[in-house]
Amino acid sequence: MPQRSVLSRALLAAALAATPAVALAAPQTAPQATVPQTHVARPGQTAIEHDFGRLSRDGLRAFADIDLARQALAQGDKGAAGTFLADANTALARAQTDNHAFTRAEAALAPPAHAPQGTHGKAPDPAATAPAVTWIPVDAEYVVSADPATAPADKAQAAKTASQHMKKGESAAAAQTLKGADVDVDFVMIVAPLQSVTADVYRASNLVRGTDMAGADQALQDAQNAARFVADDMVFAPTGPKSS
Repeated sequence: MPQRSVLSRALLAAALAATPAVALAAPQTAPQATVPQTHVARPGQTAIEHDFGRLSRDGLRAFADIDLARQALAQGDKGAAGTFLADANTALARAQTDNHAFTRAEAALAPPAHAPQGTHGKAPDPAATAPAVTWIPVDAEYVVSADPATAPADKAQAAKTASQHMKKGESAAAAQTLKGADVDVDFVMIVAPLQSVTADVYRASNLVRGTDMAGADQALQDAQNAARFVADDMVFAPTGPKSS
């Protein structure tokens, strides 16, 4: 099975079963910080648990489903794609009340010092003119604090491995990986516009039912490409339990 598929399934399992070590946050009306507050250090297990707690479990699950659905479409497996899309639709519906969400215009999002490589999405466009929308944190990456283009391969791989551990809830393993490889990292959040992604996934579901596999894949690619990389201070830190 391809490594990407293994990781996607692991992330989906984490979203289903893992409980963030820090509880979810009540929403705030406006952010208090405007300067990126990246770690620029090797975070320990407690910091990594805090980082994992910033992710929306429903958002993480939906984006893992989207990736798996695209893989199924590439393999011509319409049934599996439909199953993953149904799950993604359900997760996104729950995310409508997720108190990890925040509202901001894209131009107001703070870009990170370094963007993760090989990840769907891009840095926010400071010249974007679209009005404020609701964003939800759907993924995250540890990125080497120094210029990633000049970072030794072993340190870049350690940051990637730590990210994979973190998203599966394996905070101790993530901390040990960074400590063992002597890697200083920044924590980069990946956020997605909730309404447009929900519309893209719903559109893909209808196209799959209509046997337009290419159209469905394009809709899902649109959803992935809508993600933006932001400095971690743009996402509200979890402080209290989510109300039921």
